[in-house]
Amino acid sequence: MEYSQKSQEIFFHYGRMGSDLYQYLHREDILVLLNRLPLKEYEHLRSVTFKTCKGGNAFGRVYSKRITGIIICDIASRISISHPKPTKDCLFEYGAIQSLKWPTIAVRRFMLYDVFLHELRHTQIIHPEKKETRYKIPKERLAHEYADYWRGELYQEKFDHPDPVHNLPSEEEKEKLQQYWPIAMKHLQEASKFYGKKEYCKALEAYQIKIEQMKLYHNGRTDSNYDEDKLEQQIKRSHHFCKEKK
Repeated sequence: MEYSQKSQEIFFHYGRMGSDLYQYLHREDILVLLNRLPLKEYEHLRSVTFKTCKGGNAFGRVYSKRITGIIICDIASRISISHPKPTKDCLFEYGAIQSLKWPTIAVRRFMLYDVFLHELRHTQIIHPEKKETRYKIPKERLAHEYADYWRGELYQEKFDHPDPVHNLPSEEEKEKLQQYWPIAMKHLQEASKFYGKKEYCKALEAYQIKIEQMKLYHNGRTDSNYDEDKLEQQIKRSHHFCKEKK
C-alpha cells in the first residue's frame, strides 16, 4: 500500500510505557487507516504519540494547546471495554463478547477504528473564528458520530490487507470466538484464583488449557502472539513454583 506524502510527514513518538500496560497500536496501523481516508480528513494532523496517560479509563486524547497532535494511550494488557452497543453489535464490529475480556484483535479494532477516529475529529477546526482552541474543534458528540460514520464507511467493503484489524471479523473468527474464547477466559480466571492461593500446579494446568483454547481461537492468525505473550510470565512462574513443590 502506498502512503501519501502528508501521512509520511506525520511525526510518531513513543513515550515510556507504564508497568502492566500494553501498546496496542503502532505507526503502521495508523498509516494504513489514514491512507484509507480522504486527505482533507487528516490535513491538520502533525503528530501521534503513544504513551501512558493519566486516568485509568483514558484511551486517547489531543493535546490541549496543540490540537494537531493525537495521543494514543497505553492500556491494561487484559481489558474488557464497556461499550454502549448491544453485545451482538460489539461482536460484529470488533470481535468481542461484551461480558468477557476482549481479545487483542478486538481491542486493536476499537483503538484504531473508534478511539483514533474520534480523536482525529478533534484535530479538525470547524469554528476558525473562535478565539480559544477548545471552541474551534468539534465537541464529543460530533467526534463520536464521526468515528461511527467512518468506521461504517471503511468496514463496508472488504479491504485487502493481511492484518485483520482493518476489516470486520470474518464469519470464521466470530465462530471461533464464541466457541473457544469463553472457555479460555474461564480457565484464565481459575488460573488467577489458584495462583493467588499459591496452588501453582493447578494454576499451571489451567493456564495451559487456556493457551490451548486460545490457539484454537486464533487458528494461525498473525495476532496470536499478542494474547499468548501476556501470560508468559505467569506461566513461567507457575511452572517454576510447581516444580519446586514436587
